[in-house]
Amino acid sequence: VRSVEVGDGSHDSQYMPIDEQIEQFAAHVSSDPELQAGFHLLGYSQGGIITRGYIERFNAPPVLHYVTLGSPHGGQFGVPYTGIEWLDRLLSSAAYTDFVQEHFAPSNYWRDPFRLDEYALKARSLPDLDNVRPDTALNTTYREHMRSLLSFTLVYSTNDQIIKPRESGWFSTYANASMDVLPLQQQ
Repeated sequence: VRSVEVGDGSHDSQYMPIDEQIEQFAAHVSSDPELQAGFHLLGYSQGGIITRGYIERFNAPPVLHYVTLGSPHGGQFGVPYTGIEWLDRLLSSAAYTDFVQEHFAPSNYWRDPFRLDEYALKARSLPDLDNVRPDTALNTTYREHMRSLLSFTLVYSTNDQIIKPRESGWFSTYANASMDVLPLQQQ
């Protein structure tokens, strides 16, 4: 069993861009000789985005079985989120600015259903992992890496008070210009 800490823990978890966290995770697992034949992976909350990014972009060494718990695969939208009032206000009003994208990790998967065009162009991580960037060709490697998994289990909690919508753990998201939850099968 390995527990991978990216950066210096909780500070970097909030303030290091997700793409940098994915890179650090990849460097850590690729340097571990005991993982080279493949390994099982569990990602919790934001860690599910980081580990999914590893699988889609690297997957070497390969992940065999993958489980995520309460991860915002369908994005996050809604405050209070951090519980820090000024950060929640910043996230709500300026999530897609360069400054916020560079300095606040949750902005990289903040999916505002009332600003989806801006999200797709300016959020730094999740639109890429979801292959929804309008200015980029589909990355078929991402799909190939996800399809190589022997199993992929998604878990979310009906009591989750942080991830919004809580069904984001199943790739559900808010519908365009709405707060209605849209299941993956209808996207």
